[in-house]
Amino acid sequence: MRPLLARYPVLIADNPAWPEGMASSIRAGITTLRQFSRDLEGAVITVCDQPALDPRHLTALLAAPIAAGRTMAAARYRDRLGVPAFFARDHFPALQALTGEEGARTLLNRDPALVAAVDLPESSL
Repeated sequence: MRPLLARYPVLIADNPAWPEGMASSIRAGITTLRQFSRDLEGAVITVCDQPALDPRHLTALLAAPIAAGRTMAAARYRDRLGVPAFFARDHFPALQALTGEEGARTLLNRDPALVAAVDLPESSL
């Protein structure tokens, strides 16, 4: 994949700890982003098996926390919060503290008052 991606402005996050579970991928991604820039406002976490996800969804997701004065935004489908989700940089330490199969939903459910929900039923897994 690296040769195919070389021509695009993307960062590749290596995750040698992938057998640990989903949390290791999140940690690897956040670590890579922090090494790239200390000035990032936040990060979007998504998964590869949401074929209906498109740029309009991501635009709505990024606008939601600003409009609602929140520090996280997440897709809402089937009455649950999930990915794709935006996390302001204040949440990077908590994302990097995740372990095992624990995913970002843990943070979304920890304090729902901090989360702007964006209805994206078509992104349901």
